[in-house]
Amino acid sequence: MASASTSSEEQQRQEQQVKDCVHRTKLIQFLGRTTPIVLQNDNGPCPLLAICNVLLLRNNLNLSPDTVEVSQKKLLELVAERLTDSNSNLNDKDAGYVENQQQNISDAIDLLPRLATGIDVNIKFRSLHDFEFTPECAIFDLLDISLCHGWIVDPQDTGTANAIGSKSYNALTGELVALETQYMEGLSQKGELIRNFLKNNASQLTINGLFCLRDGLKESELCVFFRNNHFSTMFKFHGELYLLATDQGYINQPDLVWEKLNEVNGDTLFMTGNFKEFRAESRANDTLDGNSRNSQQSGCSDLQLAIALQQEESEQQPHRRNSQQSGNSDLQLAIALQQEESEQQPQRRNSQRSGNSDLQLAIALQQEESEQQPQRRNSQQFGCSDLQLAIALQQQESEQQPRRRNSQQSGNSDLQLAIALQQQESEQQPHRPSS
Repeated sequence: MASASTSSEEQQRQEQQVKDCVHRTKLIQFLGRTTPIVLQNDNGPCPLLAICNVLLLRNNLNLSPDTVEVSQKKLLELVAERLTDSNSNLNDKDAGYVENQQQNISDAIDLLPRLATGIDVNIKFRSLHDFEFTPECAIFDLLDISLCHGWIVDPQDTGTANAIGSKSYNALTGELVALETQYMEGLSQKGELIRNFLKNNASQLTINGLFCLRDGLKESELCVFFRNNHFSTMFKFHGELYLLATDQGYINQPDLVWEKLNEVNGDTLFMTGNFKEFRAESRANDTLDGNSRNSQQSGCSDLQLAIALQQEESEQQPHRRNSQQSGNSDLQLAIALQQEESEQQPQRRNSQRSGNSDLQLAIALQQEESEQQPQRRNSQQFGCSDLQLAIALQQQESEQQPRRRNSQQSGNSDLQLAIALQQQESEQQPHRPSS
């Protein structure tokens, strides 16, 4: 009794989730017409959404383009309505066929809520339509939607193909566990072949499977593609395969519609509704504006942020290179200004005399030179502009003038020592490594 009560409570909870769940929609261009598609939120019911989007692209589902969001309950009702309408023409059929078909439709409608919570499919590895039959698979058949996959063994690899045979995924993994238990010290050859196939094709798409999909699907065919426990809407166009981009994060990218499927483990290539390569720069600013105008749409994707940052980084590269190239010229200007200032010092020092010793003057000049070195090194590192560096040096020199005038000097020996120290410091600069 407790188990039955728990099962009933779980069913009620799932039914409530179906009623409460709402999905955003997005208008796209598809073969010359505008149509809405349903977007997937976190851990959304991908079987239901994949079926709904196939029907929407076929124009078999009645959903207004003005619809901004749609409840999961409404989607289930629309699919049930389509199930009934598409199988209502039973003229010229015998009574047994009619009764059997009506029972199939009734059973499928009863199973529809499972599409909202996820369904189990069991792959077989011989062909793109090779699945173990389950009651849920009948839903696809009654809606005339092909369910396919690309986890197909290469028949030319006879050893692996024979080891796998017609077994399903569940049967194959069960056999592998049994073989591992039987051969504790190492797998048999058959076990090794099975394990290597599953390990080397963990993406659940093989090269042979990709070719089978291209050859097996009809041109302009819409189907549901199963891979890694995820159901996607697939379309074959001009011999190429495309997956509908339904992540809610793309809601502010109306031109990002398809993801091209042309490699087993390759980088994603996004396409527009016209099946042209999606160019991020054409929509980067629109994305930012769309976020500010539609602050309630919080599902901005990582892709949008990456696109904007990449564009900004590319635009800043020339400025950074120019800044680095100009660092040496800035340092040269700083040295020239300092030398010019040093050459003007004799006139100022000759006009103001005092009795300070040679040692005091040498120490003062050496301290001044040491204080100026970080500014010069920073100038070389960061490419500070010529005008800024000149102004900084001039201000520093102006602030130091009162101290120099108060320190009165006597004798030509003071001047000679200062000049000698300054020249020695200048000659040593090229040998000092830049930080």
